[in-house]
Amino acid sequence: MGVLPRWPFERPRPEALDELLGDRELQVLVVYSAAHPMVPPTIYSLDPEPSVWEQTQSAWHVAPGGSLCLLQSDGGWQPEASLTELLAKASGWRIEYALMKAGVIDEMSVNGIVSDPSHDHLIDRAIQRVAETPGPDEVGGADVSP
Repeated sequence: MGVLPRWPFERPRPEALDELLGDRELQVLVVYSAAHPMVPPTIYSLDPEPSVWEQTQSAWHVAPGGSLCLLQSDGGWQPEASLTELLAKASGWRIEYALMKAGVIDEMSVNGIVSDPSHDHLIDRAIQRVAETPGPDEVGGADVSP
């Protein structure tokens, strides 16, 4: 069990990343089977924990049972691969999960944000969208609270 870094990528960190993710870090559980290293370890997100509904929808990249889908295919894992590659993908999963929750993407990317910077700009858009969305006490952008 442990906490993963928010942005372990070799490109500039988007300014709104901390605002998107809030103060919660990605807490994961890594489980190794007896067949490791021939079989990749299984990674579970403990916080945030995907809902049962999210586990049934492929768009969220979560398997039934709650493990993260971080490899494109069964052959996507190489026994000589480092766990750090999967952990970086899990960090990227956390960012895309937040983008899904914010409603700026409809499904997680095939390759993941770890190797695909095309979603980086959406982090700022997600924060703008949240700021523009009227809260429960607002109607049409006007505050109607007492």
